[in-house]
Amino acid sequence: MKKLISTLFALSFVGAASIALADVTANTPGASCVAASGTLINGTAGESANLSTSAATAVCPIDRSLGTSLSTKVSATVWVLDENTTQNVCCTLNSKNPGGALVSSPQVCSTGSSSGYQSIPLAQITDGYTYSHFYISCSVPGTDSGQASKILTYRSVQN
Repeated sequence: MKKLISTLFALSFVGAASIALADVTANTPGASCVAASGTLINGTAGESANLSTSAATAVCPIDRSLGTSLSTKVSATVWVLDENTTQNVCCTLNSKNPGGALVSSPQVCSTGSSSGYQSIPLAQITDGYTYSHFYISCSVPGTDSGQASKILTYRSVQN
């Protein structure tokens, strides 16, 4: 009986360890982004659009997982609609803490104007500070011939 209890106790730690190491993946609507500069308007499909003729800077929050183990790494993909023929949508993945330390991925941009969505993959960053928060910042160009560029959705993967 003692051996059975010891075995079950050990297996419970193995199960907990596998849960703690699992990636946390989340899709978030573009409408969660807010304008740090310029103006963004949320659409009925959950997107965030720049309807002005000037560029806007979007800040898109990512809920940081603090479950059974702290997520120290994050990567992301942003899906955008780039309707501007002269400027691209450009995004960066960031982690910042109240002390001011900032970790950022390299900036990645859309590949020109398109009426279809484009994906912008953002490289993984690492931040071990427990009080840091994750977010994506994107420059969204203004309208071009009346067509608006948009942040449709974004996906984060934390581990």
